[in-house]
Order: sequence, then structure tokens, then C-alpha cells
Amino acid sequence: MDLLKQAFDNIERTVDAASASVLSTVVESASEFPKPADPAFPTARAAKKINVSTTVVASQAKKAQTSWEQFDWLEQQAQWQASLQELRSSSSQAAAADLQQQLEQLLEQLLALPDPLPALSDAAALAARAAELEASCRSLQQQVDGLQQDQAEVGQLLSQFQQEQAAHAALQAAHQALQEEAAAAAAHSGAAEQLQQMVREQAATISSLQGSLSSLRAEHEASQASLFELTTAQEVAAGSASTAEQLATEEVERLTGQLLQVSKERALLQRQLEQYTQQQQQQQQQQQQQQQQQQQTTGNAPADPTDQQHRQQQQQQQQQQQHLKQQPDAELASLKAELEVAHQAARDQQHEVRANDVAACP
Repeated sequence: MDLLKQAFDNIERTVDAASASVLSTVVESASEFPKPADPAFPTARAAKKINVSTTVVASQAKKAQTSWEQFDWLEQQAQWQASLQELRSSSSQAAAADLQQQLEQLLEQLLALPDPLPALSDAAALAARAAELEASCRSLQQQVDGLQQDQAEVGQLLSQFQQEQAAHAALQAAHQALQEEAAAAAAHSGAAEQLQQMVREQAATISSLQGSLSSLRAEHEASQASLFELTTAQEVAAGSASTAEQLATEEVERLTGQLLQVSKERALLQRQLEQYTQQQQQQQQQQQQQQQQQQQTTGNAPADPTDQQHRQQQQQQQQQQQHLKQQPDAELASLKAELEVAHQAARDQQHEVRANDVAACP
């Protein structure tokens, strides 16, 4: 019981700390926005806190951003600068001097104002972020409410257990009192027998209650142990599944790389073998032409021992070529077999892990 209460307290403290850190982050982000250089800029209204939802704030910021984009502050600023230069350069009458001065002051103030479009864009983004944070806080609050309900159920079970303990203590006190009364009335046989019968009944009731209390404690301890074992089994199954899958993936990647390397080597050897075979065929054709020319010149002369040696060398070279052709094929077949075995082992491991997960779940 104490462990469950401590766990719920830790969860509540964690939720409160997370909410406080989120709110402080929002306040710090809002305080980092640039302030206007002109003191006449109405920052008091912007800094004032308005008790509205973030949805309304986001809508207002978006609407203001759209208005400033349509107004095109930079283009208006260029026009006002041109008007101001025209007023300063033109010669006006004496009666319009005050009006010209006021107009110049107004234009200077307008030109001194900063472009509010970036600030409005940042405000809209901040309002959207605040809406997301509010949704997260609501989700956390729902989780906290669920945990509080669980805590209330645990508290109810704890109060029932305490009531049963109090009843057990009262029964023990009554049993002790009955034993004292039986000792005082030992001289009276009839009364003593009745009291002993009452004591036996009370003892049977107490033993029954003690058995119920022991069974309740055993059930509580068994439920706690099964919960701990189930949690441990799930964690172990998750860790073994990820480890086995990673090892199987690495083995398959390694064998696939070896298979590609051997395929490249086989293609290279095949090209070299073809080139070597072409060269040998050309040499054989040249030698056959030379032999034919020699036979034509010498007629039916006996066979030269060097020709027999040359034929033997050609046969050995053909055997070596066949061996070179068969060797890459054998290595490639071996690697394919190893890759198939690795795939099968990975599938078996995944089936075993899934079976363990199903067996571990209640």
C-alpha cells in the first residue's frame, strides 16, 4: 500500500513540475521578443494579460498578420518617404507652415515605427504552440484524474483493512476479558462451563477472522508478486526481441555483402577466364596452322615429341579452366546456403519471441 501511495505521489509531482516548466518556457519565449524603439508604440495593451483562450488569441494574431500583409508596410513607407522629401523640397506659403510641420512630424513618426509583421507572425506561432501545450496539459490532467481514482480505490481498500484490524483487536480484547471472567468464576462449575463454551465460540470466531485476514494478506501479496513478475517478463521480452532482431539483421546484412562481393569476384574471374580462353584459342589456331604447314613441307614425317608435350599442356590448361569455373560457383552456392540459414534463424527467433510475449501476457 505504501509503495502504491508513493508511486502516485511521485506521478503527481512529476506532472506538476512538467506543467510549471512548460508555462515558464512560454513566458520566457514571450519575453524574448524584440521591443519597438519608439516609446509611443502602444506596448501597454500588448503586455496586458487578457483572460481568453489561446484559440481566440491565435485567430486575432492571424487576422492582424493578414491585415498587415495586405497593407504592405514597406511599399507605403517608400511612398511616405517620397512625400516627405517633396514637402521639404517645395516652397509653401506662410499660412500653411504649421500644417506642413504637423504633416512632417506625422510622417516622421510613421517612418520611425518598426515593421510589426514579424512580431505578429511570432505571436501567431506562439499562440499555436500554446494551444498545443494546453492540449498536452489536458491530456496530462486526464491521466492524473485516472491515477487519483486508482489512489482513491487503494485508500478505500486500506481503510477496509484498517477496520478489519480494529475489529480483530476488539475481538482479542473481548477474548481476554472472557478468559479473566472464566478464571474468576472457576468456583461455580455451571457458570464456568457456560463461560468456557462462550470462550470457545469466541475463539472459533477469532480464528475464522484470523484465517480471513491471513487469506486477504496472502491474496494481496500474491497480486503484488504477480504484477512485479509480469512487468519484469514484459521488459525482458521486449529487450530480447529487440536484441535478437538486431543480431539477425546484422547477420543477414553481412552475408548479403559477402554474396555481392563473391558475385563481383565471380564476374571478374569469368571475364578473365574468357580473355584467357580466347588467347589460348588464338594460340592453338596459330599452332595448328604451323603444324599443317610443317606437315605439308615434311610429308609423312614421324611425330615430334614437342607436339605431344604441347598437347598435354593444352589438356592441363583446359582442366584448370574448368576448375576455375567451378570454384566461384561452389563458393556462391555456399554463401547462398548460409544466407538462407540466417534468414530461417531470424524467422525462428522472431516466432519464439512472439510466443514468449503471448505466454507472458495475462
